[in-house]
Amino acid sequence: MQAEQTNLERRDPMAELNERDAKLVQWLNEAYAKEAELEVDLTAHIGLTEKPAYKKRLQQHLKETKAHKRQVSSRIKKLGGSPTGGPDLPGAPDAVGELAGKAVAAVKGQVGAARALVTQQAETHLRNAQEELREEHIEIAIYSRIEIFATDVGDRETAQLARSIKRDEERMAKFLSAELGRLTKTVVKAVVPADQRPRARRSKSSRGSSGSGTGKRRTAAKW
Repeated sequence: MQAEQTNLERRDPMAELNERDAKLVQWLNEAYAKEAELEVDLTAHIGLTEKPAYKKRLQQHLKETKAHKRQVSSRIKKLGGSPTGGPDLPGAPDAVGELAGKAVAAVKGQVGAARALVTQQAETHLRNAQEELREEHIEIAIYSRIEIFATDVGDRETAQLARSIKRDEERMAKFLSAELGRLTKTVVKAVVPADQRPRARRSKSSRGSSGSGTGKRRTAAKW
């Protein structure tokens, strides 16, 4: 009797799911682990960021990321699964998923902190934004396939959740894409002398040409 009870406790909840729900739980777990990873990433990047507007947007997205993780976890449980680190860890407790994502983020955070020690602040911002933009596109891809799959198998609730989260990720990706351009321009000004920037030279020559043309027109007007 005791052995039978132990076997029941060890039973993999994934084994009780049908094919549709098992695949949805697997993919949602991938999203769950990614959200846990990015929660740590964003926390580290916020600590390294001094630009106020950029920092504020990262803090806002950190709140969104934590909410996404909770929503995905809840949906997994409603489908009969358990939040884990991914398809290779069936039946593991919630903490495993977070540890899987956060372990990856911890390594990335160490690399980022080391990079911040040897690079200027402007380039640290730029490199972090580049990583963040890459991760946003990964998330967009994850939630896109979850949405399409859920729609095709008639799971409206999962499809709506994926669509809602994807919109948040797309907004963040749009911000980061624009921020990447702004930060790159900041790096140019920080590391490249003005006389080595063709745009600056063109601007001066353009102003000179404009002034010469105006002078000629004024001279012609006198005659």
